[in-house]
Parts: sequence; structure tokens; C-alpha cells
Amino acid sequence: MPKNNIGFILKRHKQPDYYRESFGQARAYYKAGNGREFVIVACTNNRYGGGLNRDIKFYWVCEQRELVYPIYSNVPSQKKAMELLESLLEMNKQP
Repeated sequence: MPKNNIGFILKRHKQPDYYRESFGQARAYYKAGNGREFVIVACTNNRYGGGLNRDIKFYWVCEQRELVYPIYSNVPSQKKAMELLESLLEMNKQP
């Protein structure tokens, strides 16, 4: 099971443009062709934060705006989170 650390996206999946850590959560950032930015957030518990080096329990797929805006929450697996992200990136290709 992946740990809540920078680099948590498994190598078999599309790799992010960059990672950040915020309030004890690792985040993977992906830039779409139209300039929008999407984020996969590693969650270790139901509260915000949770701490690094802990097992990831679920994922959020979000859009980066002024703040991180959740699109999908409580996604149970990294595979499913990546499928949702890929569909968002496909919908937001360069026109």
C-alpha cells in the first residue's frame, strides 16, 4: 500500500508534473492542455491532514483554483483516482 509521501503515485501510472506537501498530505499536480490544474490528494484518515509516512486510506481528485476544490472524494484506490484524473485531463485538452 502506498505511503503518504512525496512520490506516492505508483510508476505504472501517469506521473505528475510536480508534488507538494500541505498540512501533512502529499499532493500530486497535473497540468491539463487548456491550463487547468488537477490534483490527487493522498488521505490517511477522515480528518484534514494526517501525517506523512502513513498508509493512504483513500484519495481525493481535485482542481486547483484559488484553493483546492474537490471534484471526487473518498476514492478507494489509486487506480480509480487515476482513471478519474485521466478523464478530466482528456476533457480539458488544448482546444
